[in-house]
Amino acid sequence: MSALIASGQVSQVSYHLNRAIDNGLTQRQASEVLTQLAFYAGWPNVFSALPIAKEVFEKRAKQTLPHSEIGERLQEAGTQPVRKMRNSL
Repeated sequence: MSALIASGQVSQVSYHLNRAIDNGLTQRQASEVLTQLAFYAGWPNVFSALPIAKEVFEKRAKQTLPHSEIGERLQEAGTQPVRKMRNSL
């Protein structure tokens, strides 16, 4: 991602940023990378990538589940094996 932004190849940033997030990169870490790149690779390159990064973050935020729904799903998944065991006894 850094090499793409530094070389001005921002058209591919969306794909690589999504893969980085899939592999554990947080939005805060991505923001830190962009901040560091601004000083080393130049502000214009980073400013070209910012709208793309913002779009990726916004799309992914819409796809995530609300905390209450995540809790419900985890609770259901965690108690399901116990229910099966109780019913089999």
